[in-house]
Amino acid sequence: MHICMFRIEKEEFRKWASNPVEVRSSPYEPLNIGYNHSYTITSRLDRTTTVSKDYISDTIILTKSVEETELYLENHGIDLCKNPQIIRRTIPERPPTYEQRVSVRYLQPPPLPPSGSLIIKEVSTEQPPPLSSLPPLILHLVNQCIFFTVTRTLPPLPVPPRSVVIERYPPLPEKPRDIIIERWIPYGRQTERHTIVQQAAPPIEYPKPSCTIVIYEVPQARIVRKFEQLDVTNENPEDYVARYSESLLNSTTLVQQARNVGVIEDIVTFFTGIKQTFPCNNWLADDEGDKRIERRLKEDTLLRKIYLSATPWHIWIYTSDKQGASTNAQAILVLYGSNGKSKNIKLERNSNTFQQGNCDQFEADIYDIGVPSKLRVSLNKESLSASWHLDRIEMKNLKTNKKYTFRCGRWLSKTEGDKQIIRELPAEGPEISRPLPIVQYRVDVYTGNETDAGTDANVFINIYGDYGDTGVRLLEYSLQNTDKFEKNQLDSFIIEAVTLKQIRKIQIGHDGTGTHSGWFLHKVVIRQDDQHFEPVTFICNRWFGVDKDDRQIVRELPPTQNLNKITYNIKIKTGDVLQAGTDADVHLKIFGEKDSTDKIPLTTINNKKALFECGSIDNFTFELYDLGKIEHILIGHNGKKFGAGWFLDWIEIDIPIRQEHYRFNCNRWLDEKEGDGKIEVDLTPSDTINKSNLIPYEITVFTGDKADAGTDAKVFIQIYGPHGRTEEIPLESKSDLFERNSIDKFKINAPDIGPIEKIRIGHNSENASAAWYLEKVLIQRYLNSKSDRSKYLNQIKTSDSNIEEYWFNCQQWFDKDNGDKKTIRELLPTYDNSDTSSNQKDILYEIKVYTSKISGAGTDANVYIQIYGLKKSTDQIMLCNKTERQGKFQMGSIDTFLHELEDVGDNIEKIRIGHDNRGFDVTWHLDRVEIRRLIKNQESKIYIFRCNRWFAKDKDDGFIVRDLIPGNFIEEKPTKKYIVDVYTGDKLGSGTDANVFLTMYGYKDDTNEQELKYSQTNTDKFERKQIDRFLIESPDLGYIYKIKIRQDQRGLLDSWFLDKVEIKDGQQTFVFNCDQWLAKDKGYSTLERILYEKNCRSSISDIWPVSHSTDTHTPYNIQIQIDEAPDAGTSPNVSIHLFV
Repeated sequence: MHICMFRIEKEEFRKWASNPVEVRSSPYEPLNIGYNHSYTITSRLDRTTTVSKDYISDTIILTKSVEETELYLENHGIDLCKNPQIIRRTIPERPPTYEQRVSVRYLQPPPLPPSGSLIIKEVSTEQPPPLSSLPPLILHLVNQCIFFTVTRTLPPLPVPPRSVVIERYPPLPEKPRDIIIERWIPYGRQTERHTIVQQAAPPIEYPKPSCTIVIYEVPQARIVRKFEQLDVTNENPEDYVARYSESLLNSTTLVQQARNVGVIEDIVTFFTGIKQTFPCNNWLADDEGDKRIERRLKEDTLLRKIYLSATPWHIWIYTSDKQGASTNAQAILVLYGSNGKSKNIKLERNSNTFQQGNCDQFEADIYDIGVPSKLRVSLNKESLSASWHLDRIEMKNLKTNKKYTFRCGRWLSKTEGDKQIIRELPAEGPEISRPLPIVQYRVDVYTGNETDAGTDANVFINIYGDYGDTGVRLLEYSLQNTDKFEKNQLDSFIIEAVTLKQIRKIQIGHDGTGTHSGWFLHKVVIRQDDQHFEPVTFICNRWFGVDKDDRQIVRELPPTQNLNKITYNIKIKTGDVLQAGTDADVHLKIFGEKDSTDKIPLTTINNKKALFECGSIDNFTFELYDLGKIEHILIGHNGKKFGAGWFLDWIEIDIPIRQEHYRFNCNRWLDEKEGDGKIEVDLTPSDTINKSNLIPYEITVFTGDKADAGTDAKVFIQIYGPHGRTEEIPLESKSDLFERNSIDKFKINAPDIGPIEKIRIGHNSENASAAWYLEKVLIQRYLNSKSDRSKYLNQIKTSDSNIEEYWFNCQQWFDKDNGDKKTIRELLPTYDNSDTSSNQKDILYEIKVYTSKISGAGTDANVYIQIYGLKKSTDQIMLCNKTERQGKFQMGSIDTFLHELEDVGDNIEKIRIGHDNRGFDVTWHLDRVEIRRLIKNQESKIYIFRCNRWFAKDKDDGFIVRDLIPGNFIEEKPTKKYIVDVYTGDKLGSGTDANVFLTMYGYKDDTNEQELKYSQTNTDKFERKQIDRFLIESPDLGYIYKIKIRQDQRGLLDSWFLDKVEIKDGQQTFVFNCDQWLAKDKGYSTLERILYEKNCRSSISDIWPVSHSTDTHTPYNIQIQIDEAPDAGTSPNVSIHLFV
């Protein structure tokens, strides 16, 4: 911007006024016109210039370029000297700030059509049209004639050139300028004046003119770049190419141009939301181990992590229009739906939010929770004195454009209404036929009769049910007592929430405050006000105190009455006919001789995959009261959603504790448009099997080592004997079955059909990937009693008199398009098994697990184990599958398992054993484990691993996984105590309320993940500028070269700035510097970090390298961990192949 300031002498003005013809028109109109005054002018940059009142006209002319300035000077006869004085200045004002958004959107093309002919068509490039120039800017000035009385004066001396000051400002971002228009008021009627001639004074000597140009430097704008990953967008590639044509870039050029403009973030990697781990723990060397330099690794699904993508939502908050409804507190939302619940949604506040009668709008990114069911809204606990009357909340899913309403009309206040600052609101909107009801739960808390059983701490509870949870609720207002939670006292509380349906568990505890915080809880009883469900009792009889029992102050309790329920396992087979599957909501009602159930919705609560697909078998497990002998069932669906028609093949109900198995054949449509139009049918048992007649079978399937030998089809088997045949048994246990050259094992319970005479095996799939090459099948039949085996002695190869082995050689394709085109075959047992031996280096391990003989020692969880030798370890395996689970790991039981696993060597160094914490009663007390290597013609050695510890999150030290050392290695491998000092940084908000977990890695061994629970230096852990010390006991790790530390984002304030971690083993100190945030909203947005010892050169970079992709490939981030054994590294080129 250029500013021209010039001054006009009085007499000259009069001369111009008396000769209007000589005045040239100008395209510029002065912003201000004054007459015989001293005044101030302010420019766009707030620069002030004061002009002397010796001049009649003081004007600032704003021009946009040097050319316009020179044109103006030329039109007004103002000449600049040839060598003006030039002054360079910087703009003193604060530089402008621009926000630059860098967004990456991934485009999802539609599925590729079948491959066809490749046609290459050359098209000449069309010449782009010439750039059009902007039309000239034309400014018209309307001339106004001003009439003056002519005064004849003597001719003055020639006027020298005036002094001109030109200030040139560089261009600034576009901004509307203020316009001030001042118009002259016409003179009134003039009276006749006398003419008086006065002699002019001598001419004044003008000073020598000077020219000054002030040049300002270009301001440096501050750019704040915000990088965000947008959702995947469906896009048609042809339309996309047509839209952008020649502006499209290839992958390499796109990345390079992004880097050139300053984009440093990773825009190459497409994040699918799935992180997979493939363990190896073996040599790739031709002079070590088994001398293999290539291995095929399988994913450890237990380590798979799935990160859900977020969906944008728009939120409208309506504050009621009543007196006192406003609040300045922060509101927190939690949204529940069919797929789970969101994290805390904290709504940003300012002085204008949540005002009486107003609507406030917010944006939030929420993980996919499915169809909303309820919304919990609360005020921040730091604003306990605030009151807020909420009318309603509306939320719109911007991905589906579906809008939901959550009505409230209640106070959130500690002084108004029922004095609650938490409300749960049922959802109303699309796909919600009827909002869930709001119910009141009466919570009766029985404090025990032990000495000092009462507590002064703040007690809270969270109730979990089929429809989510209530969230953490303080038990504040006792219906009976002012002084709560005293010895041998009952306190009742009312909790209002959207219905949970059946209550499954509770979490109860206190915050450890008060002069006497220790508390002995006897039990909790919860009743629902509408009496739809019976009261639920939770027996505890445990201390809650940092200096009592196991030092826990929060416990998770299962319902006691579930002990009176039994398990019902339900299988439902959808037919194989065209469009047999359904998307409707399916329900089941069971009628027994003692009682009947309500209609049970068969939803995805227990199943993650889509249900009731064509040809699928879906499994459900329910805990129900004993119905007695099942008489009939009622099954059907609601007929809603597109494609509701369903062809039901059969239903099986298995009751393990009663050893009963029922089968209900249906084989008909449940469709309003098919047959009799019924969508619900009553079925009676077509077959009832007493499971006492069932025996276990172990089936081993060998897929051949040929190209494309594997199959994705669903394989089944049927076994025949002299006493009948089994049903078609689907061979299912995991996702990657029947791969090329694989061995898959299945354990089943089926009727005893006597010695096996033949099998029928195959699949019914017609997909292109269904072709399968079967090498052979091994079936082991476990006998309950002696069997007539005289004519089957040839195929029985086991030394165990209670096991029969049958081999079935096949070596044929199951393919509808090749060979004999058969997909189902019948095989007879073979008598010559010389070619069936496997070249595997697996051996048989006998594993005996001794569950302790103490109250509550048994578990319903799934137990797994991993065996470690001096140089290698086995894979982590489940000791038994669900079909074998019944009766295992009960109080005082001894359970024996046989598993073929990789040979870890003569010396077993340790085992890692634990459970998955799933089930209704997951706590487990393990006495010991005994392991024996069963090798033919060798003496077996028994390794004893003593434990005598709890595996429970609410007992002992809270661990559910432990490393055990065999008794005969205790002296050689003593445990070691490690002192861990955690330094929290000195930044605002550095402390955290989250739980912190640590894993240590040494040259000799590594620990399992340890929760840093009990600080020896501070009661309140991980606060700003604080050092917390922890004690960890572990086998000797040797030199600790790295650690993994993470936090679980629990608690109100979960962000954490970690300075460093120091670990001391009594001889040396290992230092792991961090100086980074562990938070989702700060730093690198990560909750986990891997840190290397400061003196140790890290073998793995913390930041994955950015791979270079092409137009036809998807980039993967691959992290390979090299073992720390001597000479573990390699110099040759390494290759990797990924298999789907």
